Amino acid sequence: MQAINIIKEIFIKFYEYLFQLVTINLFSFLILLLPFSLLGISSVYFVLFLSIFISAILAGPVILSGMDYINKTFNREDTSIKGFFIGIKDNFLKGLTTFLFTIVTYFVILADIYFFMQGSENFLLMVLGIMFFYILIFFSLFQLYFWPLRVMKELRFFDAVKQAFLLVMDNFLVTFLLFIFILIIIIISLYVPFIMPFFFITFLSLTSVILTRTILEKYKEQE
Repeated sequence: MQAINIIKEIFIKFYEYLFQLVTINLFSFLILLLPFSLLGISSVYFVLFLSIFISAILAGPVILSGMDYINKTFNREDTSIKGFFIGIKDNFLKGLTTFLFTIVTYFVILADIYFFMQGSENFLLMVLGIMFFYILIFFSLFQLYFWPLRVMKELRFFDAVKQAFLLVMDNFLVTFLLFIFILIIIIISLYVPFIMPFFFITFLSLTSVILTRTILEKYKEQE
């Protein structure tokens, strides 16, 4: 099964590039946690909000730079820690728009689910709530392609949205199985939180990149 082969490749590549991936993950965590050092100056709610705000702004560029690093590694291109930091700057606007689109869409979907489930005694509202729950799952599957496409192909924002949507539709089973695999990794990470600074971000990024590369290569072979 294709999903099993992809999972095998994920572990093989993670072991092969263990040092680079752990290093990138550590730097990613340090960058995202750095704004919270402001709490050492003051513990007021404004400083906490500011720390979260700065980390949220940096999250997208950091993730995209890590994915770009992984993709370049697979392409046998030159990679370095310096290149990772440069990638954060180069991918800043792209990463910020990608992150904001993801967060805002998740917020809207979850708000709709909450609203419709509040009226669960009404059959129509309950059906709408269930429908938005399925939309939530589909949008999560969509993320597995959307983020890698932002660095792997020179696509405009809406072209990346459209292509990621079509990839999920055309490869639903393998995408869903990889999504379950990611959920298992997330649950394990929550139960063993001390491993998160070492591999969490890069392992999930590696999974998305390998899945996307595998599916895109399948289409190339069919041409």
